[in-house]
Amino acid sequence: MKRFGLIAWLLFSVLLAHAQTAFDLYGHSVTPPNNVASLQKGAKKAYAALGKPIEGKYILIAQFKADPSMSDRLNLKQFGVSVYDNIGERAYFVAVKSDKIRVCTKKTNMVSLFAPKPEWRVSPLLQNDSIPAYAQKDGKIGVIVYYHEAVSEKTINARLKALGFKDLPQLEGKPHYSFDSWMERKTIASLQKEAWVKRIRLIYPPATPANAD
Repeated sequence: MKRFGLIAWLLFSVLLAHAQTAFDLYGHSVTPPNNVASLQKGAKKAYAALGKPIEGKYILIAQFKADPSMSDRLNLKQFGVSVYDNIGERAYFVAVKSDKIRVCTKKTNMVSLFAPKPEWRVSPLLQNDSIPAYAQKDGKIGVIVYYHEAVSEKTINARLKALGFKDLPQLEGKPHYSFDSWMERKTIASLQKEAWVKRIRLIYPPATPANAD
């Protein structure tokens, strides 16, 4: 009886280790949804929650049973998944081809695949309206916008124009994939809904960049 209990506990521990695990994303606590089974079945609601693809791919967060090795990443590529930044707790930013969602959740060791919420992309200081004086000018807020490298600069510039940007910011490509800009609060609210946006944070203070949010 004791042996059976020990085996059951070990099995539970293994399952727990492979389950969805909460992690921190830019100051926000994120709990991955238990949605892989629904995606495998092709459930419309689960697919709708992924948002809309850009350039034929979804920009998502995937959590795996274990951190993918280089050989794992090559295998993921075969199923339409490109792995990018490591977020922590076996979670990564990924780009998934729009026609590969179902197969990649069946053929890989994903435990969750989901779209970031708009509010997760914004610095807590910006969310709480705690804007220091150095980041305010003429009714605008100075921000750094980080974008996903999986999306082309052509598409990003087109989206910025659609959002009302008359003077397009200079996109800084590899390795930072970011741009600086002064914008109104309503523009930030629109920008955080864009799937190609990874993070929006305040510009660095003039003399102490290491201390910025």
